[in-house]
Amino acid sequence: MRESCQTAERKRNFPKGKSSELAVPILTESLSNTIISALLCFQTQIAAIEKVKKVAYRPKGKYITIWTYAPPEDETLTEIYTAEQHLIETYPDLTFDFTVIFDVDSEIPTGFIPASL
Repeated sequence: MRESCQTAERKRNFPKGKSSELAVPILTESLSNTIISALLCFQTQIAAIEKVKKVAYRPKGKYITIWTYAPPEDETLTEIYTAEQHLIETYPDLTFDFTVIFDVDSEIPTGFIPASL
């Protein structure tokens, strides 16, 4: 069973060399903490999906773009979509833009922060 979002929030595993202040520098502390909690929640759930190769995100205010790199296999996509739906339901005050990138070897674009899996 996947870890709960509350468990993920306690871990606070930021990408190497990053901190919550670097990830979302212009946000209020409350909004910043909500975004960090949401990203950790998603990161924890996605890390449990074997075929996901990497995840990158770009927060901007209450809007978070998340790219998940995985092969186009039905079972994997179903697990990713389930994690995305869970995030939307758990954090209704945030707006998410999810994309699954099938080219798992492609580079993470400038402006995106890689998540640790």
